[in-house]
Parts: sequence; structure tokens; C-alpha cells
Amino acid sequence: MKKRLALGLISLLALHTLQADDNTPTPLDEIANDFTLQTTIDAEVNIQGTHNAAGNNARIGRDSFIALGHMLTDKIRLNLALKLEHLFRDNKIELKDSNFKWQEFVKEAFIEIRDVMGTPTAIIIGKQPIPFGEKETLKNMPIFDHQQLLAIEDINEVFGITVDMTEGFMGIFNRVELSAFESKAGDMEVGRLDSFSIRVSKKITENAQISISHAHLGHKNEPGIKGEDRTVIGIITRSDDGKLTGHLHGIHLVNNAQFPDAKYGITFGAQWEVLPFARVVAEYSWLSDSFSEYGVGISADLTKNLVLGVGTRYRSNENGSSEWLTGMELKVILSNDKYYLRPNSIFDQE
Repeated sequence: MKKRLALGLISLLALHTLQADDNTPTPLDEIANDFTLQTTIDAEVNIQGTHNAAGNNARIGRDSFIALGHMLTDKIRLNLALKLEHLFRDNKIELKDSNFKWQEFVKEAFIEIRDVMGTPTAIIIGKQPIPFGEKETLKNMPIFDHQQLLAIEDINEVFGITVDMTEGFMGIFNRVELSAFESKAGDMEVGRLDSFSIRVSKKITENAQISISHAHLGHKNEPGIKGEDRTVIGIITRSDDGKLTGHLHGIHLVNNAQFPDAKYGITFGAQWEVLPFARVVAEYSWLSDSFSEYGVGISADLTKNLVLGVGTRYRSNENGSSEWLTGMELKVILSNDKYYLRPNSIFDQE
């Protein structure tokens, strides 16, 4: 059964913004105040240019989006995010193109309920990213979407239910996240919830955290694809001054369709804040019977809204082939939430 959740969210956003508690029309100034206080608009566009043996390529990169979040109450939040790279294909907008599918254009459409029954627990229902692995550390590199292991840790655009428990769990973990979801991604249909995941996180020192994630993807809605299992153990560390951070991921795979011969993998890297507005990143990744890869890059905050990054990767494949990839990325960040923006930039320095 098809669930037009995105349209429902849009309708709820409009209804709540335009209607007061007493069902009387809200004055225009109160509408503006309500929108400013309760609604957030975030947008991020990654403009990329890359070069490898196949030639040059320019495009709108992965994770380019525009998102609208709205607090219905202090505990209930609606979120709708649109995937801009699906809109800008072949460097042009073609809404009538047969390849354009609005279901794939919707990146996220979910409702989040916080402090359930007075406990530090949140429930997220809808099309959402699944808490798994430590994928955000892999996105520190410029042109990060060419990182091969990102596809393993990034389970997103799927319909599901997530329970997020924070502020301790039986005194053992600092955070536990449980999800049940359908494995087929990208559409707006609610299929069979054939998959599940769990991620537990623990702060082991003041500057170190460990997480353990496991996911089973049933692929019952995708004929011809076997069920698979993924496990990721991630460690994140930082220096006392916060200028140097590091990450280490250990990976175990069973029946992964993209890397059918792979069983084990590892990736580790570091990011060093060389200036208040600039960071250097280095990274190494290896996947058994598949590839090994080295990457290095630097990114700088030109302003609070513009981040420029340059990076290069070298990949050596198991079949003996190899590839260099060099690229530049300009990230445009727009938000009405000041905490979303970069705190420092080149032009902020005296």
C-alpha cells in the first residue's frame, strides 16, 4: 500500500503554520514569528569538479539537499528533505524527464516524537536515514562520495521505525538505537519491514567513543538479491584541544551485493585543524578481495556559508587495476539556524 507521507507532511506543516489553537486565523505577524521560532530551513549544495583517467566531470554532488523541519509541539517534529542531486542531473533541471521520479527526489519524510512517556527516548517514523556505523567521519574528506566504504555504512532513504534511547541504558551504554525498516531504498512505498539494525555507543574516555552496529537487510522486496548482514565497530577519538580527531572502523560483511567477495574491511583516518578555518584530512581504506585506497584533502571555510575543499584518492583494485581521482568541491550552506553554520571562516579572522 502506497503511503504519500511527503504530501501528508507538507499538509501538516501548512495547517499548523496557518492555524491557531483556537481555530481562528492567525495574524500575519504572528505567522512570521511562529515560522521563525518553530521552523528551520537548511540547504546544502555540493558543487564538484573531478578528474581521472576517464576525463573531467562536473556535477552536483551527493548529500546536496534542502530540508524543512517544523516543531508541532516541543516534543513532536516533522522533517522533509529533498535530494537536489536527483533534480540536477546532467547539469540541468528536467522535471518532465522520464528518469525523474518524485519518490526518489524525496530524501527524508519523517515525524520524530521526543521524550516518550517522560523518558529520554525518541521515536522516528517514516522515510529516514538508519543509524548505523560512523559514516559522518567518512564525510570529512572533500569529494567524500567517492569513498567506496561509504555505501556500506550509509543506509538511508528507507521507510522504517527507529527508537533512539539516550542518556544511559541500564548503566551500560550512553546511547542505543534500534530500527526496523524495509531494505529497498529510494521510493515512497511502504513495503515489508524485512530488515533491522542496532547501534550501541559508549563513551570510554573523555575524548574517545566506541560504537558497535549490526544490520540485517532482508531484501525481500528486491528479487534476486540475497539477504545480507553488516557489522561495523567504530572508534572516534580527539585531542584535548579538539583540533585533532581520528577514526577507526572495522567492518564485517556477509552476502553484500556490491562487494560479493568481501568479508572484512577497515578504514582509519585523521583530521587536523591547522587553522581556525582550515582542516587537513588523511584516510586509508581496505576491503578484502576488493580494493585498498588512500586519500588526502584539505578544506577551508571561505565564509560561514561557503566551504572549499580539494582532495585526491588513489585506489588499487584486487584485479590489478588502479585509479587516481582528484577533485575540488564548493559547499554552499544556507540555514536559518545559526548553530548549523560554521563558527569560523577566513574572513572572520583579524
